[in-house]
Amino acid sequence: MRTEWRTIPNTNGRYEVSNTGVIRNSKTQKIIVQTRDNKGGYLQVRIYPETWKRQFRIHVHNCVTRAFVGEK
Repeated sequence: MRTEWRTIPNTNGRYEVSNTGVIRNSKTQKIIVQTRDNKGGYLQVRIYPETWKRQFRIHVHNCVTRAFVGEK
């Protein structure tokens, strides 16, 4: 399977997600480290969307869905 990258909505083009669930910084191409959510076991990442000055936690599966399927 070929890896496809798409921009994550509402991040002002700062982050991309692959069809395999890997998230990277669009500018530097560095992979963002994923951690597990203790409650449900879902993978999550911490990013700085748009112009926010604080981190925001988002589940990886939600990023993939929004980028490849569309908003809810």
